[in-house]
This record gives sequence, structure tokens and C-alpha cells, in this order.
Amino acid sequence: MDGTLLDSQHQLPLAHEQALTQLLQQQQQVVIATGRAYPGVKAVLAEKTWFEKMTCVIHNGAATFQQGIAHNLCPMSWQGIEPLITACRQLNIHFHYQGAQQTYVSDPDGKWQWVYDLHQIHPIAINHYQQVDEPLLKVCLMGEPEQFTQLINQYPQLDFKKSNQWTASGRYFVDITAQGVTKQQAVARLAKQWGYAPDQVVAFGDQDNDAALLTWAGLSFAMANGSAAAQQAATHIAPSSDQAGVAHCLKQHQLLV
Repeated sequence: MDGTLLDSQHQLPLAHEQALTQLLQQQQQVVIATGRAYPGVKAVLAEKTWFEKMTCVIHNGAATFQQGIAHNLCPMSWQGIEPLITACRQLNIHFHYQGAQQTYVSDPDGKWQWVYDLHQIHPIAINHYQQVDEPLLKVCLMGEPEQFTQLINQYPQLDFKKSNQWTASGRYFVDITAQGVTKQQAVARLAKQWGYAPDQVVAFGDQDNDAALLTWAGLSFAMANGSAAAQQAATHIAPSSDQAGVAHCLKQHQLLV
């Protein structure tokens, strides 16, 4: 979503809004697959009249929202979380826990408040992870790239790393979800439900967490502002999100009637 559908200011370009409107008028199935939580998607799109017609895959595939209702939750195990918390605190890596509905923070850090403000997320303050009162879908780590390298090098035996899936979601974020949880897995489930084969799916993305989806889809576009992994996985390169690359490619490939 960010860096693909939204521009570098995290706004929806008019050309993309018009393209989405047209796709939905054509009765196409449109899926927003994002690392964001559902409130973060609503913060940008809820005012659009067509928002409830769209399907949202959140937390990189850990849950799917249709008409505001969560489906296909893929919860994580808490096993091994305490050594990870200790390691993150020692390396000054900020982290929070996310369920389908809420975000929970035990160690507030003003440095990362801009992330919550941007996504219009109001995290619930907790003293201990056991106070999370819904299934855990994602743990998000926030830090500098060198801090993540330190985490991997200094704590190679973390059970929480072995038993879950770690995915880069932009320069400053690592998302941890249950093993096997990806945007591709969630979109493939929806495609099967709707009767579409992979070669009937068009996908756009810009980050490492989009790579599997871009490889799987029959026609795929990595944004010019995207990561190397995304660009290697896609069948085409789209103009940047600041150039409304999604709308450009939909028109260029005659996917807008």
C-alpha cells in the first residue's frame, strides 16, 4: 500500500483513486494487501465511497477484512517472546504487538510516534505482553538497519526467530508473523475462493514483503521506487508511486475499460 498505491507523502494520488473507482465499477475484485493494520488502511481510504467493496489483507497476510469483518486469522505463538523482548530492549529496538483490531505497546518511544500518527493508530499501553487480549497476529520491530543486523548477529539462537517468519517491510521495519503467512498466501486463498487462476491475477508491490506475491501473479509490477527483491520478482517495472505508476500500468495494459 505505502510506496505502491500511496505516494511518498502517504497520500492516495487522484489517478489511483480514479483507477480504483473504475475497477470496482467494472466489478473487478480489488484487494489491498498491506503490512498495515486495518485502522491504518481505514485512515487513508475509509472516506471513499467504494471502500467497503474492497477486500483488505492486513499484517502481510495474517488476516483478511471484508466489509469490516476479520476473516482467516493466522495467529502466532507467544513461545520464545521473552528473549526477543530482552534483546530488543538491549539494542534499543522499538516493538509493538498487533491483533486484528488493536495495537499494544509496553515500551513507548517518542522517536517512533510519527509511525502511529501517520497510520492514525492509538496503541493500548500495557505492562506485559500477557495483557494482549486477542490473538497475536504480528510483532513489529522498528529500528535502524544496523540495529536489525546486530539483533540477528548477536542473538542467532532466538527461538522466536526460528518459530516465526521475519520480513523486511521497508527500511526501518521488520514484521514478524506466523510461519507461512505472506501476502501471496492470503491473496491466493481469495483467488481460489473467487475462481481465479494465478495467471488471471495482476499484482503491484514495492517491498520485500511483496516479492512472493509478485512472483505468483500472472502479471506483476514492482514500483520504480521499490526494493531490489521486489523488482527481481516482478514481470514488469512500473513508474514510481509519486508518478501514479499503478494507474499508468493499468491503462498501458488496457485493464481499465
